[in-house]
Amino acid sequence: MKKSLFLISIITLTIVSCKSTFTKIDDKNANYIPYYLKAYEADSLCLVGNYQRSYEILDSLFKKFEPANMKNVNEYSTYIACCVMTGNTDNLDTKIRDGILKYGSIIKSHPDGDSIYNRLFNITKFSREEMKLLGEKYDKRFNKELRNRIIRMHDEDLSARTPSLNHEKMNEFQKKHEKEIEEIIKKYGYPHQNLVGYILNDKNEPINFDVILFHQTTENKKKYVSLLYENLVKGNISPFEYGSIIDKIYLDNSKLYYGTFIGKELLINPKKIDSTRKTIGLPSYGYEEWSFKKTFPDLK
Repeated sequence: MKKSLFLISIITLTIVSCKSTFTKIDDKNANYIPYYLKAYEADSLCLVGNYQRSYEILDSLFKKFEPANMKNVNEYSTYIACCVMTGNTDNLDTKIRDGILKYGSIIKSHPDGDSIYNRLFNITKFSREEMKLLGEKYDKRFNKELRNRIIRMHDEDLSARTPSLNHEKMNEFQKKHEKEIEEIIKKYGYPHQNLVGYILNDKNEPINFDVILFHQTTENKKKYVSLLYENLVKGNISPFEYGSIIDKIYLDNSKLYYGTFIGKELLINPKKIDSTRKTIGLPSYGYEEWSFKKTFPDLK
């Protein structure tokens, strides 16, 4: 009897231990900083055609963390591409379906994109039309009223800046949006991608709440720094999103902290920029420019 109880205790502890090693987005004790660094490493390897190593990193990472699928990195899409290019296609259709329903798409820009996705559509049972329908299901998951409000705010913000700057309108919308941002965050929390999804306007252009926050006063942006950091650590916003908002605060005084905007001469501490970026999960300085050039080699 004692032996049986001992075995049951061991099994129970093992199950609890296994569960505790998997981190979900928004977990109380989640720390996604190590996740971001590995996801960026996999991204860089995929871009240079080392699909096998990229696959190995992401396959291991997704056993420990719920995928965050960062904006501008889309590591879940990288994983699907690497599954295809390495022949690791077990349960591929399930992974595709889950990915579209959770993230809206499993397609990403890549220098070998034609080869990757021609191969994918030769393997998968899903047609492009079926994927589109899954994408529509994804959109229906989210609060339409909130999404439309963010689109309207984004359009107002843009209208004051194009085709030329209208300072009177800029001030008007800045004050109006200051109140709206406070209302939205008080009611819903920070409207990150997991809350509002990937938003497109009627011109099929991406809409980012971050841009609306960029154009707030320095003091108003500072109000949300601790909230933004909490969302970064819990997997809700990417290091680049967090870093760019912090940099915008510094840029208001002609400085940069994380180097997410162009201007190395503006860096507060250029000698330690890589270690500074690493603290929030960003790769080495200049990665964004390198990644863009690798992804779109024909663009000058």
